[in-house]
Amino acid sequence: MLIENEYYAAGLIFLAAFLLLPYTSNILESDLNFSLSEPVRFVIVLLLFAGSMVVDNHELDHKLSSVFSKSEAIGDVSTSNPNINVCFYDWKWYTTSNIGYSSAPYDYEYAVVTLYLKNEADTSISTNPYSWDFIAGGIKYSIDSATFDSSIDHQTVDVLKGGKIETKIVYLIKKSSMKGSLNYNRVSSPTMQRISHYDLITLGNSDEALKRFDKAIELTSQNLDLWISKGLALIELNKYDDALKAFDKAIELNPQNENSWVVKGEALISLNKSYEAISASNKAIEIVPQ
Repeated sequence: MLIENEYYAAGLIFLAAFLLLPYTSNILESDLNFSLSEPVRFVIVLLLFAGSMVVDNHELDHKLSSVFSKSEAIGDVSTSNPNINVCFYDWKWYTTSNIGYSSAPYDYEYAVVTLYLKNEADTSISTNPYSWDFIAGGIKYSIDSATFDSSIDHQTVDVLKGGKIETKIVYLIKKSSMKGSLNYNRVSSPTMQRISHYDLITLGNSDEALKRFDKAIELTSQNLDLWISKGLALIELNKYDDALKAFDKAIELNPQNENSWVVKGEALISLNKSYEAISASNKAIEIVPQ
């Protein structure tokens, strides 16, 4: 028991000594083989109790300081925020037989890949086309020179932390390749997390889009674009209340982002909350005056 008030502690010691005086004095006198007067008995018992309380309190303080030091050490570990080394990306592709003045050989076609990168990692990501492999039908393809045709909007850059870009890469592949995958082949690579920047929502696959957004948000919950995209996917699923929560989270991260207020207004309209929708729209107008 931790006693903070010194006067209260002294009173307890005095009371305990008084109550236990007969029992304690009998033990002392029988062990020492002589008798004591009542005042001397009381003083001796009082001193014994006071000494035991001091010893107990020192031990208690030591134990408490040990516990607190351990809990602080545990707190340092549990509240630490490890660096999240992740790059978000998405891609889509289509095939064609001609690019500029170039025509694909017989039984081959060009696969034109559109790549979107949003880097939140400390490690830079390169859009150098030789850093990206296209795999289809069990074959790994390297880039084709058509990538550098003027009709293809390719940019070779290093995307640093906080940067985002969209670029295109061309591969010459065998015809009838129904499925393909895109891999970043650099050795020093952060975690590559695909998001649904492109066609999942437009193709009606909002459930899959939502799963990807949730997985991406687990890695970095402070990404405003992810919360907006998640809200849009929820709108497609007619989950307007949940969409509103996602948009509110985006606004919490950056109240000065007009897009967050615009999409929030759309969700409020779907919920028949006209006055609140107007208020959200007015907030967007205040941020970016017409």
